[in-house]
Amino acid sequence: MITNRIPDDRFSRWQLVSALISSWYGDVLRPVDIGATRAAIADAEARLGFALPASLREWHLHSGECTEVWNVQDRLIPLRELYVEEDQLVIYRENQGVVHWSIPISELALPDPPVFASDPEGGTLHFEEAPSVSAFALQMLCLNAKFSYLPLARANGQVTEQAILAIEQNLSRLPFSDLHWPPLPTRLYGNDDVVVEIDCLCWIWITSRNDDVFSRLARLVQDSGVDLDFN
Repeated sequence: MITNRIPDDRFSRWQLVSALISSWYGDVLRPVDIGATRAAIADAEARLGFALPASLREWHLHSGECTEVWNVQDRLIPLRELYVEEDQLVIYRENQGVVHWSIPISELALPDPPVFASDPEGGTLHFEEAPSVSAFALQMLCLNAKFSYLPLARANGQVTEQAILAIEQNLSRLPFSDLHWPPLPTRLYGNDDVVVEIDCLCWIWITSRNDDVFSRLARLVQDSGVDLDFN
């Protein structure tokens, strides 16, 4: 799990993507059928009329076809379906279509451009959700770990101020800015064994690979006034 910072270079970031997938989504990075082909990237670029950023190409080549990772809840848009809307290249969609994530056309020449979230209220504004495509990929892995197909320990419930304080005292904040979706501010905390997501300061999700760690954290949250739903 990421604890202190996102690696500086993209190669190391994709290595971390592989490690996080193995830890939180299982042995799904098979030698074939997990990444797009260079021919598929060329076809997408020809259809769109412009070159994709290097980092987006790397993402699709790395594991873009692996639906067990990138389609457990929200969805990485396949190369053949990439489209432009309001001067934004849309690359990811929330599972119910409430928001999408995109790269401004004006930023496509950058090797690893920022990613923006559409307005959850349905307006035309876009909000920076990640400073780069590769950081966004890491962010989405952490955000959607709670929906992984692995038999992880999970619980969620309406959070209290006391529980938020307890989480902040016991876990490191993951190196992502406040997210706009789920509703702002959504914050991620964690370590090698657990991911905690707090949505809009009102809802908490706990996901863990270690039953003992999960039990201790769930008890801490419950003692802080949270009625957890275990699933």
